[in-house]
Amino acid sequence: MKRTSTLIAVLALSFALSPGNAQEDAKTEYKVAEAGEVVTIRDIKGVEMVATGFGKLFGPDYLVANRGEARVQIPFDRILSLEMGKIEDHRMPVTVTLTSGRKLEVVVDGTEFQLLYAGTADFGYFRMRFQDIREVTWTRVERRKAALGQRCSKGHIFYNDSWHFCPYDGEKLKPIRADE
Repeated sequence: MKRTSTLIAVLALSFALSPGNAQEDAKTEYKVAEAGEVVTIRDIKGVEMVATGFGKLFGPDYLVANRGEARVQIPFDRILSLEMGKIEDHRMPVTVTLTSGRKLEVVVDGTEFQLLYAGTADFGYFRMRFQDIREVTWTRVERRKAALGQRCSKGHIFYNDSWHFCPYDGEKLKPIRADE
């Protein structure tokens, strides 16, 4: 009996002292917010879908390609759109439009175009190979660059800088600056 009550006390204390999700830093929170970008995808059969949380199912959040003699890694957050060509000789040409408006012609090989990509559409979760996509266009919410989060007048803190009002009390959110 004494052993059971001691075990219960230790478990209760460990749950009370565990940091949980409340200890996440702003960088982690912003990464989650960035995953909320909306993409429009058109596959090789012409079917379009709008999705969130789109990216590689397994792998880093960048496109690996060849540009001339260079092997490049273009982060998805710098890409506005991708337009894929036809696979020839185990290589696929891709036109990348950067968020700056600049267009790049790159070539991806089988290690990249055979990867699975995934996201969530209004009908649910989906997966598809990169080679089965013809176009991807990202639509991003303009962010206010509140690097350390935002606070409402009641003290609630939020890390999604695309929000303008506190969801609890409707008060206007103000960016938290590093000098505060």
